[in-house]
Amino acid sequence: MAEISEDGFWQLVNDEWIPTQKQLDAIDSGAIPHEKALTEQSEEEVEDLGYFDSKPPNEPLLSNNSNMNTCAACGNEFEGKKARTCPGKKCRNPICLVCDPLETSFQKKVGKFDTIVNIVTGDVEGLVRDKVDSDLKLRVRCKQCVKRDQRQDVILLSAVFSFVLAFVILAPMKLFLPLNAFVLYLFAYTISFFILMKLLDKIYSAILEYISPLLRKIPNNFKTGITIAIGSLGAIIFIISLINSGTDYSEHEIVGEWYSTVETLEFQSDGDVIHSDSSIVAWRVQNGNLVLEWADDDEYEYYYKYQISEEFLFVAPYADSDLSTVSENDCWVMSDDVNAKNQSYWDDVTVDPPEWCNI
Repeated sequence: MAEISEDGFWQLVNDEWIPTQKQLDAIDSGAIPHEKALTEQSEEEVEDLGYFDSKPPNEPLLSNNSNMNTCAACGNEFEGKKARTCPGKKCRNPICLVCDPLETSFQKKVGKFDTIVNIVTGDVEGLVRDKVDSDLKLRVRCKQCVKRDQRQDVILLSAVFSFVLAFVILAPMKLFLPLNAFVLYLFAYTISFFILMKLLDKIYSAILEYISPLLRKIPNNFKTGITIAIGSLGAIIFIISLINSGTDYSEHEIVGEWYSTVETLEFQSDGDVIHSDSSIVAWRVQNGNLVLEWADDDEYEYYYKYQISEEFLFVAPYADSDLSTVSENDCWVMSDDVNAKNQSYWDDVTVDPPEWCNI
């Protein structure tokens, strides 16, 4: 079990003194470190005011003649006790009093008076605004917290605007990638998210110079809630799209009705097939081949070589499993002309089949 200091604010872990949960909770509740108290109160008053020792046991408190420390905001050196703790959550980096001056007694009185006025008048918005301004706007944070908040802002903005940018990227992708529309959108969203992340990282200081102060006024808990809401919305869209999504071949040239004297096939854009004798129930195109699913053997898919030339559709099954040989004698031809149901149509047209189709 770790050794605890007498005041309960430090614990010895692996020969190193680290803050206890009691100290972290005290800081979150507004407790002020001992050396900071010395800048505002006398030594005798410190004990009665409940300030805690911010140095681990066996380490002396900083004095006027102590070693110099470095400000986590500006990087300048300062005397150890002439600093405030960064207002970032659970951050104890020191901020010099030049960057983050102590609040004067007059400012404290004005703040208390404004609070009383807001309470009496019932101005809840004013109370919230004063709380946000006092915690964030008027306090200077260390570079580490600023960088962390910047990263959070970039992720939040990228996640939101990627919903729109994804549609822009999606348009050219449809021309080159014959994939499901939902899969394409996810792919486009991922690309747009990383593009925006990189872009905002590069131009954050320039573009977000005016946005960042507004984002800083938003409490971190609220930002977290927005992020969770966006994630939940994305998950809902994903589930709905997954349920309702199907293969979209609306732009494919084979979509439509094809006729012959013995049968009629309608290739629908969602991958279904309406067959005159109900034998073929589904279709898709993979690596340039036509893949058909038959009703009496739905556990398997069958690959066919096909070609569309003018108004004719030529289809022939493969003779082997490696799809290298076409069974040319089993080739059949159909036409998108409804008159192809009649033999007289075929008697009058000239058909020029590909070399692998023997009709």
